[in-house]
Amino acid sequence: MSHPESIITDSAPLPQHATNRHAYPRISSARLALLSALLLWLSHPPAKVFPVAYVALVPLLISLTRARKFRQAFGRAYLCGLAFMGMTCYWIGTTIVGWTGSVIGWVAWLALMPILAIYYGLWGGIAWRIARNLSNGGRILTYATTWVVLEWARTLGSLSMPWAQLSYSHYLFPPALQWIDITGAYGLSFLIMLMNGGVAHWLQHRGEERSGRWAWLAGTLTLFVCLTGTLKMLLPPSPRTLRVAITQGNFPMKGGADLLPKVFETVQRMTRTVKPSDKVDIIVWSESTLPLTTYPRFANEVAAIAKESDTPVLSGAQARNDRTGAEMNSVLLIGIDGATSRYDKQHLVPFGEYIPYRTLWPDSIAGKSGFDFFPTDLTPGVGSQILSMTTKGSLAPVKAGVLICYEGVYPYLATAPVAQGANVLFSLSNDAWSLSHSQREQHLASVVMRAAETRRSIVRSTNNGISGVIDAQGRIVAQSPTDSESILVHDVELRSGLTPYVRFGDWFVALCCLVAALLFRKSEKLLRKSEKRKKIGAKA
Repeated sequence: MSHPESIITDSAPLPQHATNRHAYPRISSARLALLSALLLWLSHPPAKVFPVAYVALVPLLISLTRARKFRQAFGRAYLCGLAFMGMTCYWIGTTIVGWTGSVIGWVAWLALMPILAIYYGLWGGIAWRIARNLSNGGRILTYATTWVVLEWARTLGSLSMPWAQLSYSHYLFPPALQWIDITGAYGLSFLIMLMNGGVAHWLQHRGEERSGRWAWLAGTLTLFVCLTGTLKMLLPPSPRTLRVAITQGNFPMKGGADLLPKVFETVQRMTRTVKPSDKVDIIVWSESTLPLTTYPRFANEVAAIAKESDTPVLSGAQARNDRTGAEMNSVLLIGIDGATSRYDKQHLVPFGEYIPYRTLWPDSIAGKSGFDFFPTDLTPGVGSQILSMTTKGSLAPVKAGVLICYEGVYPYLATAPVAQGANVLFSLSNDAWSLSHSQREQHLASVVMRAAETRRSIVRSTNNGISGVIDAQGRIVAQSPTDSESILVHDVELRSGLTPYVRFGDWFVALCCLVAALLFRKSEKLLRKSEKRKKIGAKA
């Protein structure tokens, strides 16, 4: 008679800590991994059932405890990541197909998803390797600490895509966000994974004495974080505010160069509808509204608008360096006196704003035939740039930091301007290219985290949504209707001071890395002792 494990993947016996009468041998490890992928997807946009995140990885953790080899653990976590990212980022395929009319969109999707899933596979293999010889608490702590380290690793490099992190599932639940100004969003991911580990342990050992203590501990800690977070949200806001007018032009994306003047005419008309009685301090236009590389004369016209309305204009722009000729994705602040300051986007989108390793691509793909890439790469900016302005009735200047589009998924690009003194952050984006409301919500989720981490309000202006205001506690306090032309006027809190996360950066990630290393050392010692006992027993 075969062992129950043979029903899952192979005929090897179960690890000792997973062998009990409450195991679930009839559910294959592949199905458990896919179930976790489905639950993860449900916790994020578009489904947004965030409480599911606390148990989403339980099936996968149960599957990992059954693994006997690194490659088994890697494969199960990889399958989970592949399915989760594939469902979450389906819009990559539909978007490219929509713009090109070519199946290359699905080819790109099929090529990218296996790459993104590698991080999940590495987490599963590393976590299994460390946890296999540890006691219950050690295993649960291993799952949480290694998860944090791998989430952080997903932010590294120019080709990275740290999309749909575990903590982002909670972007509509502000009480859970009130401690990430200390730990970063990684702290919330740690807490969620701790809960998953506790529940998985209870399911595998229920009926045994104190089998649920780790789930209760994680649940109590989660409740503490949420209750104290609710209390922190009752603290009074800063009395200093900035009144913003956020434009959402709802321009079509197709139209080529002929569309650019119409875009500018639209925002001009919308800007002139802002009344003097609104007492607006700044008017905000979305990403790439000003095509200065094609129509440099628009710069003078914007300066005239700012002077006419007696209000500075902050606008996304396609800009060119007059000295080098380099083209950049930029944001310009045009004052009422015509003075201009600029921020250039630092983290460019691969294949959207530049072609990685352009010269290595075959001619059939890179532009001489078949699918055409854009001919010129954009040039990334160097460092954060604070944009300062003086508002009516205020002696102290307002210092603004800027995030352009995809930069909102990178914590360090938000903390850098705040560390330099920014009172408020502006997130300018054009998500119309994605042809997906799910993508817009997923993008917004990351920007909410940046607000809570830095304790800075974020003013978000997009082409067709989601535009609005996120306060310093991570609450979406104002929002424009999507896929419509609108102007949103709202007061935004201005803050000073630095959060521990801004001041000390990813210290929590470093701590998790250290704890994981210590757990690995302990696991190896236990393994050597076990092997030594086996040798002694064999000799006897």
